[in-house]
Amino acid sequence: MPGFRIFYAVKCNSQPAILETLARRGTGFEIASGAELRALLELGVHADDILFSNPVKVPADIRLARASGLERYAVDSEEELAKIAKEAPGAAIYVRMQTTGAGSRFPLSKRFGATEAEALELLLTARDMDLIPYGCTFHVGSQNTEVSSWEQPIAACARLMEDFERLTGARLQMLDIGGGWPAQYAGAPVPTIADFGSSIQRALGGLPYPVDLVAEPGRALVAEASILVTSIIGKRRRRDATWVHLDAGPYTGLMEAPGFLGGEPFPISWSGDKAFGATTSCILTGPTCDDGDIVQDDVALPTDLEVGDRVHIGAAGAYSSTLATSFNGFAPPTTNFVDEEIPALEERHTPLEERSRRPRQRDAKREIWGLAAIVTTAVLWALSANVAEGLYASGVTGLQVAGAETVIAALCLAGLRLRRRIRTPKSTLETKRKVLLGVSLALMVTTYYVAIDKLSVAPAVVLHYTAPALVVAWTLLKTKRSPGPRT
Repeated sequence: MPGFRIFYAVKCNSQPAILETLARRGTGFEIASGAELRALLELGVHADDILFSNPVKVPADIRLARASGLERYAVDSEEELAKIAKEAPGAAIYVRMQTTGAGSRFPLSKRFGATEAEALELLLTARDMDLIPYGCTFHVGSQNTEVSSWEQPIAACARLMEDFERLTGARLQMLDIGGGWPAQYAGAPVPTIADFGSSIQRALGGLPYPVDLVAEPGRALVAEASILVTSIIGKRRRRDATWVHLDAGPYTGLMEAPGFLGGEPFPISWSGDKAFGATTSCILTGPTCDDGDIVQDDVALPTDLEVGDRVHIGAAGAYSSTLATSFNGFAPPTTNFVDEEIPALEERHTPLEERSRRPRQRDAKREIWGLAAIVTTAVLWALSANVAEGLYASGVTGLQVAGAETVIAALCLAGLRLRRRIRTPKSTLETKRKVLLGVSLALMVTTYYVAIDKLSVAPAVVLHYTAPALVVAWTLLKTKRSPGPRT
C-alpha cells in the first residue's frame, strides 16, 4: 500500500533474526511491553522507529520507554492519559478507537477502543495535560478476511480529525490503521493485499487533510514463513477415531490451533515414502496430558504412518513461539532459520555486551557529524556577521542584507527539496502554517542584521541567541525535563 510506513507487531513473532531482518529493510516496530522494547534496542533499533501501541501499559515500561527516547504512546482512557502525563510528560499520544471486529477470526475490541466522542475528549484532555495530541488508531481484529473492514474505522478517524481541528485549530499528524491482514492457511483463499489496498485507498480519500500513514501488520508478514516439523510419539484407535499424538501442540507453539483456540486449519504434510499411500482421517493432538491439547480434527494422513515419522505443520510463524510454554515439562520447539541474508548463528548469538555496543557506535558517529555541523554553523554565523558589518560600512542597509540572505536560502532549500522529492515524506503542516513559519524566520534574520547595523557584532549576536536560551529554560520549567527531539 503506497504511502504507508510499516511498524511490525513484535508480539506476533519476536525471534531476534526476524526483528533484525525487518530492521535492515527499514521496518518500524510496534510494541506492547518493556521486554519487547529492550529486545529492539539491543538490536540497534532507534526509538523513533518504535510505537508503544498497548492501550494499557505498565508504569515502569513507560519510564523505560521515555528514558530510551520513545515519544509516541497509544491510549483509550483518561486513566492511561494520566499515567503517561506522569511517567512521560510532554509525550505524543494517539487514541485507539473501537471497531466491531466483523470479518476477523480473533476480534480485538472487547477490551480496547474508545468511541468517537470519547476519543475526541481524550485528545482535548491530552492538551490540558501538556501532552501532544498526535493521531488516532484502531484494529479491525486479527486474520480479518473482509476487504471492507478498514473503511468504516478510517471514516470515523476522518471525522475525529475534522472535529479536533474545528475545536482547536490544530491538526493531528498520524493515522495508524493497525494490523489484521490475513495469512493463507488451509482454508479458503484469502483476499490479496492489493484487494485490501484498493479498499483502504478509497477510504483514505475521505480524510480532511494529509497525515502520516502507518500500518502494523504481523501475521501477514511472518505466518507463512515458518513450518513446524513434528514427530509422531503415539498412534491409536479410540471410539472409531484415529488419534495421532505429536511431540508439539497448542501448549508448545500452536496455541491458535483450530482444536484449541478455534484458529484457521493449518496446512498439514508429511515426509518419506508414505506420501503416496492410502490416507485416513485422523485427529492430531499434542504431547501433554491435558484433554484439550488438540491441534486439528479430520486431518488426512497416510494409514501406515507410525511412531517416529514426521508431520509438517505449515503457516506456523504467527503467534507460535511467542505463545509457547513448557507445560508438563515439554519444551517449546527449537527455531532454525534458512536464509542466506540472515547472519550466521554465531553472529546472532553474539554476547549481549557486544551487541549493545553496536548501537552505541552508530550513535557516536551521529554525534560526531552533529558536533561537526554545530562547529560549521558557528563559524558561518560568525563570518556572516562580520561580512554584514563590512557591507554596512559600505552603505548597504540591514534590510537589503536580510533580503539577499532570505532569497539565497530559499533558492538553496528549493533545489535541495527538488533533488530529494522522491524520498522526502509528505509534510503534515498546512500551507498557512508554512507561510507563517517562513515569515517569522525572515523577520528573525531581518532583526538580526538590523541589530548588527545599529550596534556592534558582539552585542547583536548575544541578544540574538538569548531567545533559544529562554526557550530551553521555559521547557525545563514547564515539563520538568530536558528538551528532546520533539520539544
